[in-house]
Amino acid sequence: MEINMKKSLFKASFEQSLNLLDVPIYNVLGDDFKSRQITSKRVKGISLIIVFGFLFVISFLSKKSNHFNHSYNFLPMWLFVLTVIIYSLVVFYTIKKEYGLLKKYSQFLRIDILMVISIIYTILFVIQAFLNKIPIYLFVIGFILVIITTFLMIRHKLKHFYSVLYNDDKETHNNMIKYYKIFGIFFYTVLPILLIIYYLFKWFKPDILVLLGIKTSRFTNGFLVSIPLIIVMIAMVVYKMWPDLMIGYYKYKYSEEYRVFEGKSKEEWYGEKDNDASTSK
Repeated sequence: MEINMKKSLFKASFEQSLNLLDVPIYNVLGDDFKSRQITSKRVKGISLIIVFGFLFVISFLSKKSNHFNHSYNFLPMWLFVLTVIIYSLVVFYTIKKEYGLLKKYSQFLRIDILMVISIIYTILFVIQAFLNKIPIYLFVIGFILVIITTFLMIRHKLKHFYSVLYNDDKETHNNMIKYYKIFGIFFYTVLPILLIIYYLFKWFKPDILVLLGIKTSRFTNGFLVSIPLIIVMIAMVVYKMWPDLMIGYYKYKYSEEYRVFEGKSKEEWYGEKDNDASTSK
């Protein structure tokens, strides 16, 4: 099924956007996933501190660690400061725009952006830590694997959105889902098995790894663990958060229509403070 570029992902009608509510869109990681209200402000605050603490630590380590044998710094401290400033502006803007029952979608947007930032920092740190420390072919293969995986996941989810949103050929769509489930099986079963085989070779047949040019060092071990970790982080964004953001986008776009559709009063939907502003819509 080819994507019809004339059908924009963001320009569906209100009636078409209802398809996102009627049809499950979490195929690969489970149709039973449901959006849940984000937890208390205290938990969110602690989580934010932990994430930015993680970003600060890896930025600090990339500058201070003396075991890197190259002069490049992919995570300068000014990048961390710039990240904090930009994210603070995003938080301020989204809080200013959120209201009533749609607050959780602003929260999903902030979490989504934070996850993307974490993925970028993790990738930069992996490059910083393992550059010139492992065989170049293993380094290149690892990141080609990440790029191809990301492309296939986004391509799959895009096609799924188009199919659901515009009610395209379901048979073609179902065949495409089967193909990507095979792809998912590889990364959730075959890839871990390959890692197990690697460690078995390391423990019992180290000479084979030497012939392959793979040094059984902590750098190689860390790199082989980092690649699946990055893939899992990307999968969380694409399959768990992106669908909620798409539904939230259309609920903001067709706010009054969705309010009537869900049978909510203006006070329930917009909140008391924003109810007066909603009358101008």
